[in-house]
Amino acid sequence: MTEFSANVQNIEIREALHHFTVGGPLGSLLDADHDALGDGRMLAFETEHLLQLDERGAVPVLLYLFRRIEQRLDGSPTLILLDEAWSYLQHELFRERLKDWLKTMRRRNAAVVLATQQISDLANSGIADIVLENCATKILLPNSEARTPNSRAFYNQIGLNERELDLIELSIPKKHYYMTSNLGRRLVDLGVGRVALSWVGVNGREERKLVETMIGRHSHGWRTEWLRLKGLHEWANYLGSLENENEEISTWASA
Repeated sequence: MTEFSANVQNIEIREALHHFTVGGPLGSLLDADHDALGDGRMLAFETEHLLQLDERGAVPVLLYLFRRIEQRLDGSPTLILLDEAWSYLQHELFRERLKDWLKTMRRRNAAVVLATQQISDLANSGIADIVLENCATKILLPNSEARTPNSRAFYNQIGLNERELDLIELSIPKKHYYMTSNLGRRLVDLGVGRVALSWVGVNGREERKLVETMIGRHSHGWRTEWLRLKGLHEWANYLGSLENENEEISTWASA
Protein backbone atom coordinates (compact mmCIF):
# COMPACT_ATOMS: atom_id res chain seq x y z
CA MET A 1 0.00 0.00 0.00
CA THR A 2 2.85 2.39 0.84
CA GLU A 3 4.61 1.70 -2.45
CA PHE A 4 1.40 2.04 -4.43
CA SER A 5 0.54 5.31 -2.69
CA ALA A 6 3.99 6.73 -3.42
CA ASN A 7 3.50 6.10 -7.15
CA VAL A 8 0.03 7.63 -7.37
CA GLN A 9 0.19 11.00 -9.12
CA ASN A 10 -3.22 12.29 -8.08
CA ILE A 11 -2.73 14.20 -4.82
CA GLU A 12 -6.27 13.61 -3.49
CA ILE A 13 -6.04 9.86 -4.05
CA ARG A 14 -2.57 9.75 -2.51
CA GLU A 15 -3.76 11.60 0.59
CA ALA A 16 -6.74 9.25 0.90
CA LEU A 17 -4.49 6.19 0.65
CA HIS A 18 -2.05 7.58 3.21
CA HIS A 19 -4.59 6.80 5.92
CA PHE A 20 -4.05 3.08 5.26
CA THR A 21 -0.24 3.07 4.86
CA VAL A 22 2.35 2.46 7.58
CA GLY A 23 2.62 6.22 7.95
CA GLY A 24 -1.12 6.52 8.67
CA PRO A 25 -3.27 5.45 11.61
CA LEU A 26 -4.55 2.23 9.98
CA GLY A 27 -1.37 1.04 8.31
CA SER A 28 -1.07 -1.90 10.69
CA LEU A 29 -4.36 -3.30 9.37
CA LEU A 30 -4.04 -3.12 5.61
CA ASP A 31 -0.48 -2.19 4.58
CA ALA A 32 1.79 -5.11 3.63
CA ASP A 33 3.67 -6.49 0.65
CA HIS A 34 1.60 -9.71 0.74
CA ASP A 35 -1.63 -11.05 2.20
CA ALA A 36 -0.64 -12.67 5.50
CA LEU A 37 -4.06 -14.14 6.27
CA GLY A 38 -3.58 -17.85 6.80
CA ASP A 39 -5.29 -20.75 5.04
CA GLY A 40 -6.04 -22.85 8.11
CA ARG A 41 -9.28 -24.75 8.59
CA MET A 42 -10.25 -22.29 11.33
CA LEU A 43 -9.82 -18.53 11.22
CA ALA A 44 -10.77 -16.13 14.01
CA PHE A 45 -11.06 -12.35 13.93
CA GLU A 46 -11.32 -10.08 16.96
CA THR A 47 -13.49 -7.18 15.77
CA GLU A 48 -14.27 -5.34 19.01
CA HIS A 49 -11.90 -2.44 18.37
CA LEU A 50 -12.48 -2.50 14.61
CA LEU A 51 -16.20 -1.84 14.96
CA GLN A 52 -15.47 1.11 17.22
CA LEU A 53 -13.61 2.90 14.42
CA ASP A 54 -15.32 5.45 12.22
CA GLU A 55 -16.54 4.41 8.76
CA ARG A 56 -13.32 5.51 7.10
CA GLY A 57 -11.40 3.02 9.18
CA ALA A 58 -13.85 0.15 9.63
CA VAL A 59 -15.45 -0.15 6.19
CA PRO A 60 -12.32 -1.02 4.12
CA VAL A 61 -11.22 -3.64 6.63
CA LEU A 62 -14.70 -5.18 6.85
CA LEU A 63 -14.98 -5.33 3.07
CA TYR A 64 -11.63 -7.10 2.95
CA LEU A 65 -12.75 -9.63 5.57
CA PHE A 66 -16.06 -10.22 3.79
CA ARG A 67 -14.24 -10.88 0.53
CA ARG A 68 -11.72 -13.27 2.10
CA ILE A 69 -14.45 -15.20 3.91
CA GLU A 70 -16.49 -15.57 0.74
CA GLN A 71 -13.42 -16.58 -1.30
CA ARG A 72 -12.92 -19.56 1.00
CA LEU A 73 -16.39 -20.98 0.33
CA ASP A 74 -15.61 -23.85 -2.03
CA GLY A 75 -18.57 -26.08 -1.23
CA SER A 76 -16.99 -27.68 1.82
CA PRO A 77 -19.22 -27.58 4.94
CA THR A 78 -18.49 -24.24 6.59
CA LEU A 79 -19.63 -22.46 9.74
CA ILE A 80 -19.49 -18.68 10.04
CA LEU A 81 -19.74 -18.04 13.77
CA LEU A 82 -20.52 -14.53 14.97
CA ASP A 83 -20.18 -14.25 18.73
CA GLU A 84 -21.38 -11.11 20.53
CA ALA A 85 -23.65 -10.61 17.52
CA TRP A 86 -25.17 -7.44 18.99
CA SER A 87 -22.08 -5.52 17.85
CA TYR A 88 -22.56 -6.70 14.25
CA LEU A 89 -26.28 -6.04 14.29
CA GLN A 90 -25.63 -2.43 15.30
CA HIS A 91 -23.18 -1.82 12.45
CA GLU A 92 -25.00 -0.86 9.24
CA LEU A 93 -22.53 -2.39 6.78
CA PHE A 94 -22.24 -5.63 8.72
CA ARG A 95 -26.01 -5.82 9.19
CA GLU A 96 -26.59 -5.52 5.45
CA ARG A 97 -24.03 -8.23 4.72
CA LEU A 98 -25.70 -10.49 7.28
CA LYS A 99 -29.00 -10.10 5.46
CA ASP A 100 -27.33 -11.36 2.29
CA TRP A 101 -25.47 -14.19 4.02
CA LEU A 102 -28.57 -15.47 5.79
CA LYS A 103 -30.38 -15.74 2.46
CA THR A 104 -27.57 -17.11 0.27
CA MET A 105 -25.05 -19.07 2.35
CA ARG A 106 -27.13 -22.24 2.38
CA ARG A 107 -26.58 -22.57 -1.37
CA ARG A 108 -22.82 -22.53 -0.74
CA ASN A 109 -23.01 -25.23 1.95
CA ALA A 110 -22.30 -22.69 4.69
CA ALA A 111 -24.27 -21.83 7.81
CA VAL A 112 -24.30 -18.57 9.76
CA VAL A 113 -24.46 -18.83 13.56
CA LEU A 114 -25.40 -15.71 15.54
CA ALA A 115 -24.80 -15.71 19.30
CA THR A 116 -25.88 -12.89 21.57
CA GLN A 117 -26.84 -12.65 25.23
CA GLN A 118 -30.03 -10.62 25.09
CA ILE A 119 -33.02 -11.18 22.84
CA SER A 120 -33.50 -7.41 22.65
CA ASP A 121 -30.29 -7.25 20.59
CA LEU A 122 -32.06 -9.10 17.82
CA ALA A 123 -35.52 -7.69 18.42
CA ASN A 124 -34.25 -4.12 17.94
CA SER A 125 -31.87 -4.86 15.07
CA GLY A 126 -34.24 -4.11 12.22
CA ILE A 127 -33.62 -7.52 10.61
CA ALA A 128 -35.27 -9.74 13.23
CA ASP A 129 -37.80 -11.05 10.71
CA ILE A 130 -35.04 -12.08 8.29
CA VAL A 131 -33.04 -13.80 11.03
CA LEU A 132 -36.04 -15.71 12.37
CA GLU A 133 -37.14 -16.77 8.90
CA ASN A 134 -33.72 -18.00 7.78
CA CYS A 135 -32.39 -19.47 11.04
CA ALA A 136 -34.43 -22.63 11.40
CA THR A 137 -32.58 -23.73 14.53
CA LYS A 138 -32.77 -21.49 17.57
CA ILE A 139 -31.01 -22.13 20.88
CA LEU A 140 -32.51 -20.08 23.70
CA LEU A 141 -30.71 -19.44 26.97
CA PRO A 142 -32.34 -19.44 30.42
CA ASN A 143 -33.95 -16.08 31.12
CA SER A 144 -35.52 -15.22 34.47
CA GLU A 145 -37.08 -12.17 32.78
CA ALA A 146 -38.81 -14.21 30.09
CA ARG A 147 -42.27 -12.99 31.11
CA THR A 148 -41.54 -9.28 31.06
CA PRO A 149 -43.59 -7.54 28.33
CA ASN A 150 -40.73 -6.93 25.90
CA SER A 151 -39.24 -10.40 26.28
CA ARG A 152 -42.62 -12.12 26.08
CA ALA A 153 -43.44 -10.30 22.84
CA PHE A 154 -40.30 -11.61 21.18
CA TYR A 155 -40.77 -15.15 22.47
CA ASN A 156 -44.32 -15.05 21.16
CA GLN A 157 -42.97 -13.94 17.79
CA ILE A 158 -40.81 -17.06 17.75
CA GLY A 159 -43.91 -19.11 18.52
CA LEU A 160 -43.29 -20.17 22.12
CA ASN A 161 -46.24 -21.13 24.32
CA GLU A 162 -46.74 -20.66 28.07
CA ARG A 163 -45.18 -24.00 28.98
CA GLU A 164 -42.07 -23.14 26.99
CA LEU A 165 -41.83 -19.75 28.69
CA ASP A 166 -41.89 -21.60 32.02
CA LEU A 167 -38.98 -23.77 30.90
CA ILE A 168 -36.90 -20.78 29.83
CA GLU A 169 -37.73 -18.82 32.97
CA LEU A 170 -36.92 -21.63 35.42
CA SER A 171 -34.00 -23.38 33.71
CA ILE A 172 -30.43 -23.12 35.03
CA PRO A 173 -27.93 -20.79 33.29
CA LYS A 174 -24.93 -22.47 31.62
CA LYS A 175 -26.59 -25.87 32.13
CA HIS A 176 -29.90 -25.79 30.25
CA TYR A 177 -30.64 -24.69 26.69
CA TYR A 178 -33.99 -24.71 24.92
CA MET A 179 -33.69 -25.73 21.28
CA THR A 180 -36.29 -25.28 18.56
CA SER A 181 -35.99 -26.47 14.97
CA ASN A 182 -38.03 -28.03 12.19
CA LEU A 183 -37.43 -31.40 13.86
CA GLY A 184 -39.02 -30.42 17.16
CA ARG A 185 -38.40 -28.65 20.47
CA ARG A 186 -36.47 -29.83 23.48
CA LEU A 187 -34.90 -28.61 26.72
CA VAL A 188 -31.28 -29.76 26.62
CA ASP A 189 -29.32 -30.50 29.78
CA LEU A 190 -25.57 -30.60 29.21
CA GLY A 191 -25.26 -33.08 32.05
CA VAL A 192 -22.22 -31.35 33.52
CA GLY A 193 -21.56 -31.40 37.25
CA ARG A 194 -20.23 -28.58 39.40
CA VAL A 195 -16.60 -29.44 38.68
CA ALA A 196 -17.01 -29.52 34.91
CA LEU A 197 -19.13 -26.38 35.01
CA SER A 198 -16.38 -24.56 36.92
CA TRP A 199 -14.21 -25.01 33.82
CA VAL A 200 -16.50 -24.94 30.80
CA GLY A 201 -18.67 -22.21 32.32
CA VAL A 202 -15.85 -19.67 32.41
CA ASN A 203 -16.82 -16.71 30.29
CA GLY A 204 -16.26 -13.00 30.09
CA ARG A 205 -13.21 -10.79 30.18
CA GLU A 206 -13.04 -10.51 33.97
CA GLU A 207 -12.99 -14.26 34.54
CA ARG A 208 -10.33 -14.75 31.86
CA LYS A 209 -8.19 -12.08 33.51
CA LEU A 210 -8.66 -13.84 36.84
CA VAL A 211 -7.45 -17.12 35.33
CA GLU A 212 -4.37 -15.38 33.90
CA THR A 213 -3.66 -13.82 37.31
CA MET A 214 -3.93 -17.19 39.06
CA ILE A 215 -1.62 -18.85 36.52
CA GLY A 216 0.96 -16.14 37.15
CA ARG A 217 0.59 -16.40 40.92
CA HIS A 218 0.36 -20.17 41.42
CA SER A 219 2.11 -21.53 38.31
CA HIS A 220 1.37 -25.28 37.98
CA GLY A 221 -0.90 -25.27 41.01
CA TRP A 222 -3.38 -22.76 39.62
CA ARG A 223 -6.00 -25.40 38.80
CA THR A 224 -6.21 -26.45 42.43
CA GLU A 225 -6.61 -22.85 43.55
CA TRP A 226 -9.27 -22.28 40.91
CA LEU A 227 -11.37 -25.10 42.32
CA ARG A 228 -11.00 -23.62 45.81
CA LEU A 229 -12.14 -20.26 44.48
CA LYS A 230 -15.24 -21.96 43.08
CA GLY A 231 -16.00 -23.51 46.48
CA LEU A 232 -15.02 -27.04 45.41
CA HIS A 233 -12.59 -27.69 48.27
CA GLU A 234 -12.80 -31.49 48.28
CA TRP A 235 -12.04 -31.65 44.58
CA ALA A 236 -9.24 -29.12 45.04
CA ASN A 237 -7.66 -31.34 47.69
CA TYR A 238 -8.04 -34.38 45.44
CA LEU A 239 -6.46 -32.63 42.47
CA GLY A 240 -3.68 -31.32 44.71
CA SER A 241 -2.87 -34.84 45.88
CA LEU A 242 -2.69 -36.07 42.28
CA GLU A 243 -0.37 -33.23 41.34
CA ASN A 244 1.88 -34.04 44.31
CA GLU A 245 2.00 -37.71 43.28
CA ASN A 246 2.97 -36.75 39.74
CA GLU A 247 5.74 -34.51 41.05
CA GLU A 248 7.08 -37.33 43.23
CA ILE A 249 7.02 -39.76 40.29
CA SER A 250 8.81 -37.25 38.06
CA THR A 251 11.44 -36.65 40.74
CA TRP A 252 11.97 -40.40 41.22
CA ALA A 253 12.21 -41.01 37.46
CA SER A 254 14.81 -38.30 36.97
CA ALA A 255 16.93 -39.43 39.93
